[in-house]
Amino acid sequence: MEVEKRLSVFSTNYLAFKTEKVEDIGPSKRDGMTEKHIRAYSVCHYYNDMNACIYQVYKSLYLVQVIHLELSIVGWAYLIG
Repeated sequence: MEVEKRLSVFSTNYLAFKTEKVEDIGPSKRDGMTEKHIRAYSVCHYYNDMNACIYQVYKSLYLVQVIHLELSIVGWAYLIG
């Protein structure tokens, strides 16, 4: 019963919060970014993640095949960064 009481209080507060009117200025107008900037940011973010993945793969290949480290040490190198 106590849980139901908490849920009803939460739902009434949530509904009260949802019914407040707030001027919708849009997410890009708040920080001054145009749609061109948002697209460029998302493309660069994607390429940054892709390059980080490629770096990790080549780092493991380098450590195993060129330096001839044991796999357990290569695993520790991944954990360190």
